[in-house]
Amino acid sequence: MRKSKSSSTKITANENDIYRTIKNGFKVYPVKVGKSWFIESDNNGTITRFKKAIKESEINDSIAATIKFYSDKIVNLKNK
Repeated sequence: MRKSKSSSTKITANENDIYRTIKNGFKVYPVKVGKSWFIESDNNGTITRFKKAIKESEINDSIAATIKFYSDKIVNLKNK
């Protein structure tokens, strides 16, 4: 029996983190450039591609970490 590829998520972004980032105009998604994958974020039209190339198996963890980062940043800005 052949095992399927799966990503064991180390970092999780809960539904509140996801909702908060989308509500505040952030979108986070993977892009393939040549043979490499990168995480890109769209902040109300300002697109940022992160410099670190990731493996295909790391996409879910990287997206979760990025969403969590932006969610925490939004919470910190609103608490100031």
